[in-house]
Amino acid sequence: MIFLREKDEIHKLKESAKVLVNGFKAVFNTLEAEIETRVLDTVAEKEILKWGAIPAFKGYRGFPASICISINDVIVHGIPGDEIIQDGDIVSIDMGVKLNGY
Repeated sequence: MIFLREKDEIHKLKESAKVLVNGFKAVFNTLEAEIETRVLDTVAEKEILKWGAIPAFKGYRGFPASICISINDVIVHGIPGDEIIQDGDIVSIDMGVKLNGY
């Protein structure tokens, strides 16, 4: 099924996407070796909230964080915590936001 969106819905989707981009940029600019994953989660959450949005993952089915961070062999949905990112690690970050119903 294809859902057609009205212009105002498309505008709201674009606004949500802008918040998401800013969240990823903030995390990327903070990411470095020897940093705890929980720090990146805090950076993302602050950036998302700054724009009046809320982290879509936090609280979803009990998920405790604002972003998912998977390092090396963790496939998906890694929970940020005290794990330290090492130089050469493969880091995957997933993030979602809610803003104006989108």
